[in-house]
Amino acid sequence: MDTSGEALKHALEEGVYLVKPNLNELSFLAGKKELQPDEVSDVAKNIIAKGKCEAMVISMGANGAMLITNTITQIITPPPIIKKVPLVQVTVWLQVLFFIYHRKKLN
Repeated sequence: MDTSGEALKHALEEGVYLVKPNLNELSFLAGKKELQPDEVSDVAKNIIAKGKCEAMVISMGANGAMLITNTITQIITPPPIIKKVPLVQVTVWLQVLFFIYHRKKLN
């Protein structure tokens, strides 16, 4: 189940197999403005223990996701992102290299 707000709350009242809240949605379910990092798995396990779902995948933005069941708590982190060089910088470097190459050919 991938929904938010009251629809998420109602779905959990009925019971679902898997729910995928983000941190804000999980905070909403806990009745809090914001959850501390050490509260996330406890809140999720409490929802699971009440029989509202069997598994939860909490998306945590750039920090990845957390998979939680009755027996599993696993944090999945994304691979590092390699900073890409803007095309303008590449173009400037190519122009400089082209200039140096031709200058050496002329000498």
